[in-house]
Amino acid sequence: RRRFAHWYACVWASHYIKFCPFWEMHHEGIEHFDKNEAFVIVANHQSIADIMVMFTTFRQFRWVSKHTVFYVPFMGWMMKMANYVGIRRGDPKSREKMLRACKNHLAIGNSIMIFPEGTRSEDQQLRAFKRGAFQLAVDTGHRVLPILLDGTHDALPKDTWIFRNEGKSALKVRALPP
Repeated sequence: RRRFAHWYACVWASHYIKFCPFWEMHHEGIEHFDKNEAFVIVANHQSIADIMVMFTTFRQFRWVSKHTVFYVPFMGWMMKMANYVGIRRGDPKSREKMLRACKNHLAIGNSIMIFPEGTRSEDQQLRAFKRGAFQLAVDTGHRVLPILLDGTHDALPKDTWIFRNEGKSALKVRALPP
């Protein structure tokens, strides 16, 4: 199940956030994220920081990510080692391959993490959801675990790698009941 590679990413991201002087991490409802159940996890997507924030839950899951991220040195290599799932946007064959890979992960007990908006929001407003995550849950009989991410847009806005440092940004992961 390649649990160690994902755990390593959780440790790395947690340390990164803990030692970042501009960020303060908060968790709510993590008890809903049962370690013994595989979920189709869905969350809003405001920033590249969402990824690091989700790792701080220390729960096993596999990301669905645009395929180009797998080519980023070190990060992409780690994603391949952890057996995360890539997708080429707008490619129906890639979508079918992604869904098969997600079904295989769920079958062996790995949760799947999908941002149903498909990309990051530029204005903090929820974008229309794509149906893939929800169809995956229906097809496999796995419950959907909704996650609310907050504060990441202000901490690290879309299209930049520069932190906003006007005081501490409160980052929050809030898991809702499945």
